[in-house]
Amino acid sequence: MTADQLASLPLKELRALAAGRGIARSAKLSKDELVAALQTALGGERREPPAPASAPAGSSAPPQPGQAWQPAPRDYGLAVPDAYGRDRL
Repeated sequence: MTADQLASLPLKELRALAAGRGIARSAKLSKDELVAALQTALGGERREPPAPASAPAGSSAPPQPGQAWQPAPRDYGLAVPDAYGRDRL
């Protein structure tokens, strides 16, 4: 946001933005001080959206470009007893 956009916001919204950004004592700052503090806090923020996270191995998501396909791991957890299902009534 630009300084003009921040200055056009009501003081209540500026304080909410400042509190969300972790600016200390935002309730006691004047509107001009809040605008300056928010400009500093927002100045280092990235403007482009974050890159999507790659899916873990064995998931059902298709592989991303440049990522090789990997089969699901063979470790399914605890071992199943040999008599499982046969000794039931």
